[in-house]
Amino acid sequence: MTARHDQMTARLMAHFGGTAMLTVPGGRDPDSPEWDPVFLPDQHVMVQAIVTGAELDLIAGGAIQASDMVVAMLPHRDVVPTPACRLTVAGISHALLDVQPVRSTPDGAVIYYRLHGRA
Repeated sequence: MTARHDQMTARLMAHFGGTAMLTVPGGRDPDSPEWDPVFLPDQHVMVQAIVTGAELDLIAGGAIQASDMVVAMLPHRDVVPTPACRLTVAGISHALLDVQPVRSTPDGAVIYYRLHGRA
């Protein structure tokens, strides 16, 4: 990203953003033998996010419930969110129904992830 983008992101996060906890399910260790599987613990990662809300036409159309949460999450160097993850904001855990990477160009770096969660 450019220095200007980083400055704008920092200003937006300082004014509107906060931290949230992304929980990545552990699953089975692929290096463990099938006859003696080892299951990894869940990974809890603090991420920066802005709760943006949903467009009224999506709520009216039934795609999103009024109690759902839509979040813009900054990329994190250790984890990429998937629908198998959970996002905890203000003590409330949300299952991720949809995760969409947002890029400035089709093959560009991810600017942020749009997460649709439901408690």
